[in-house]
Amino acid sequence: MVLWGSCNISPSTILVTRSLRVTMVYIQDNLKLVFLTGLHVFGRLRKVNTGATSLIVARKGIFMGILVGREVFPDGILYASRDSHYSVFKAARMYRMDCVKVDCLVSGEIDCADFKVKLLANKDKPAIINVNIGTTVKGAVDDLDLVIQTLEESGFSQDRFYIHCDGALFGLMMPFVKRAPKVTFQKPIGSVSVSGHKFMGCPMPCGVQLTRMKHINVLSSNVEYLASRDATIMGSRNGHAPIFLWYTLNRKGYKGFQKEVQKCLRNAYYLKDRLRDAGH
Repeated sequence: MVLWGSCNISPSTILVTRSLRVTMVYIQDNLKLVFLTGLHVFGRLRKVNTGATSLIVARKGIFMGILVGREVFPDGILYASRDSHYSVFKAARMYRMDCVKVDCLVSGEIDCADFKVKLLANKDKPAIINVNIGTTVKGAVDDLDLVIQTLEESGFSQDRFYIHCDGALFGLMMPFVKRAPKVTFQKPIGSVSVSGHKFMGCPMPCGVQLTRMKHINVLSSNVEYLASRDATIMGSRNGHAPIFLWYTLNRKGYKGFQKEVQKCLRNAYYLKDRLRDAGH
């Protein structure tokens, strides 16, 4: 009750289930609304049958996205650029999946020419692709539209590929950047994951996973003592994380995040100019 009062959250928004020492907190409607709005997919969900939202632990978004892809295509091959986060390749080992590393451009983006060559070498198997929305070292954003075009040109129809967008780094910043590529479920993607402890500043590692309902239903199972369905890898999750996320989203709002993104970009341009002036 103290949490409800301090954050001004109505009881109808939060479902708190206590079982012995386990406390699970779900802030369903508000969390889903703001995240989907930020990713430019809210309002289009009914048309594309999208909307399964899950709070996850940090990089588990990659594990979850790739797992869903493997469940959709059990014999699929995982493709990821060499600059992808190391957990992508760790997930491939854990799930015993065939994994193909694709070369990168100087910018760190996936090289779609090399991607096409490797797709054509494995045309008999479905493709599961990890698309980066901000790589760890270079901050590269893969060209989602070009990735989809390359798949189609290589003879892969939409029922033969699954795309997971790893937006852990820039996923929550992209909607506020002019001329940035759109990440939307109106495009043939399967899932998107974003971090809550980076740009949003949540004090503990956490993230949010969005995927199509038709995919997540395959992984879901009823948990009797929780009186709900579970579709996560770990089951239990940090109950405090959604409260911090909800509070931050409501305190800053759309305009607040927009201003912070603009400030980050101004600082980045300033640093670039100063380094150039210094001869670097």
